Amino acid sequence: MVNFHLHPFTGEAFPWIGGDLQTLRDWVFPPVSGADSATEFTISLKDGDSLTYRLEYPATIPKAVMIIVHGLGGSAQSQHARALSDDALASGYICMRVNMRGAGSSRPLCHQTYHAQRGSDLLHFITAARTGFPDLPIFMIAHSLGGSVALNMLLDFPEEAMQLSGMITISAPLDLIESSAQFHKIRNRPYMRYILSGLKDLSKNCPGLDTSYQDAAAAAKSLVEFDEYVTAPVNGFPSLEAYYKSASTAHRLSNANRPLLLIHARNDPWIPVTPYLSATVSPTSKISLSTGGGHIGFHERGQAGQRWHIKTAIDFCDYLCR
Repeated sequence: MVNFHLHPFTGEAFPWIGGDLQTLRDWVFPPVSGADSATEFTISLKDGDSLTYRLEYPATIPKAVMIIVHGLGGSAQSQHARALSDDALASGYICMRVNMRGAGSSRPLCHQTYHAQRGSDLLHFITAARTGFPDLPIFMIAHSLGGSVALNMLLDFPEEAMQLSGMITISAPLDLIESSAQFHKIRNRPYMRYILSGLKDLSKNCPGLDTSYQDAAAAAKSLVEFDEYVTAPVNGFPSLEAYYKSASTAHRLSNANRPLLLIHARNDPWIPVTPYLSATVSPTSKISLSTGGGHIGFHERGQAGQRWHIKTAIDFCDYLCR
């Protein structure tokens, strides 16, 4: 791995102690973002769907472009995307907050929706960034399931991914079978119901989705049922297991050909740490496991509200820019 000095996670900020409170902190007290001065753009796809993204410029001369990918059920307006964008803009990055297929403002423009294996869609955002800013480095920072999408893109399309100067994933599931088992534990049932409710709403508003799949989505009692009866068949996977195996990346991270930083908390209540501990990564990759932080929490002790994963991600991009 490049000689990047990683600042250690100093501990969880009181009173947000433990994986659950770290995860819930921003739901209880949503972070305050500045005015959204981003301009929205649309990318038309050959299959008739369209993707959207929001582009915002820093006040200083830009040093690079940061493509920010949201998590499951999120969008370009998600709290984690806005929080990263705020700090990245202040550090001199052009920020491209994307809406994956069927998310946010792309929902009425899409007959399909994104899933963990749909890494090909992210190539369109890379192309847009390279076309608009041919002389600047491009980075991709992806959250949760968006991290799985980004990793599949990196591994499935290595030549196209060479346009990236680096990639960072935050709380990404590396093994969807293990992650599904973890997410469906009794202790995580409130989380699961919340995410499932959001997916059901997306399905109801999906143009052209066959009524049989809309009915299956409405009847699903868990994310497993939703993926088995909606996600997998709608996207051409022969079974739920085939989808989960195809979208898992832990066993092939050694093939990554770009600088890659994978950030994860050991006490993440949603995504198990085991795949991170057993994964073999490429020489240009690094896994960073913090002692605390929950799922996309990382509220660090003594840092006056600064998020450890955001600081680490920007430091990594700064290092690669140099």
